[in-house]
Amino acid sequence: MKPTCETLLCHDVIRSAIAYSTMAGVLASVAFLGIVFLLESRHLDNVLHATAGKEAARSTTGVENVSVSFITAFLNLIIATFLYAALAGEDVLAPRAGTLGFIAAIALSIAFLNLLYGVVWLFETWELGLPANVTRTIAALIAPGVTFAFVSIRALDMLSLKEGSRATRSWVGVLVLVLLCGLVVLYAVCARERGRTFHARRLAGQAAVQATNYAALGIGILTVAGTATVSELGDSFAIPRWGVAVSMVALFLVFASDILVVGAVHRQDDSG
Repeated sequence: MKPTCETLLCHDVIRSAIAYSTMAGVLASVAFLGIVFLLESRHLDNVLHATAGKEAARSTTGVENVSVSFITAFLNLIIATFLYAALAGEDVLAPRAGTLGFIAAIALSIAFLNLLYGVVWLFETWELGLPANVTRTIAALIAPGVTFAFVSIRALDMLSLKEGSRATRSWVGVLVLVLLCGLVVLYAVCARERGRTFHARRLAGQAAVQATNYAALGIGILTVAGTATVSELGDSFAIPRWGVAVSMVALFLVFASDILVVGAVHRQDDSG
């Protein structure tokens, strides 16, 4: 018997696009306020509570890492806002709309993970142990898992709109489930002491922070280019199954890298 709706959660990406656009805009405001707060607190610290030596250098490095992460998150969230606004302009819930929803979901997810990365650095810089540990768990396990599932659902919905039937039982659906489980396993391995020691030294430095933020910004720019290209195509256009598989594997690698760099934050002092 044919289901009453073709998408996985009977979800209309066009109707919900305004809500997602608003949410991305609110998160962008949070990132911007975080930047302003950092600048103000840094100024007051220099005037009233100047520190010297290693502690000053360490504090400066931490604030720089937080600032860069917040700036990148802010830019990517602005991108996500515009992408969902563009999706809201679609007239028909067709495969092209599903494709635009898939691309916008990638932009929003990357921006959200980038924002959490900055928050982890913020708590670690202020030496707030418990908030840093809790936020690190959220940023390295819960957020990647939830956002990867969110993007996966958008990808399967896109295929469902294209093929006229739900794609959850296809080999693509199995692939995204395996990749999601892989992220959980990776976190479990990295959370162990040996796993942290193995990758912390290389991934806690400023070079890793810069590479992480440049990569996030690059993905944001690619989503803009992808949206611009797809918008010029017909309503029936959708990324084929092999394209979805390649995209999800690439996204898995990005999310895996995020888990590694977030897990390395708390070892920054040990890594020198």
